[in-house]
Amino acid sequence: MLKQIEYKNDLYILGENEVWLYKDGEMIKGVFGVYKKPPVGLIPEWLRLEERIQEIEEAIKRYKSEGVEIPFSWLVELGCKKVKLDRFRR
Repeated sequence: MLKQIEYKNDLYILGENEVWLYKDGEMIKGVFGVYKKPPVGLIPEWLRLEERIQEIEEAIKRYKSEGVEIPFSWLVELGCKKVKLDRFRR
């Protein structure tokens, strides 16, 4: 199945694994490039940090609401993760 995309007066025809470029109605390159979808990569570390921080904070809230002592290791991990996340944001 072909798909047409117009961008800044250029026309790109996308095939299953090929891309053709047309400029002003004329084909510039028969096969502009071979498009192959890349494999799934990694979730960025900063996003994992945000998720883990949220998870720790929610666990702390649950413990506080039940009046249970919060493990010190959670507080240490939370502090370390927040410092690391702050470095990513700079």
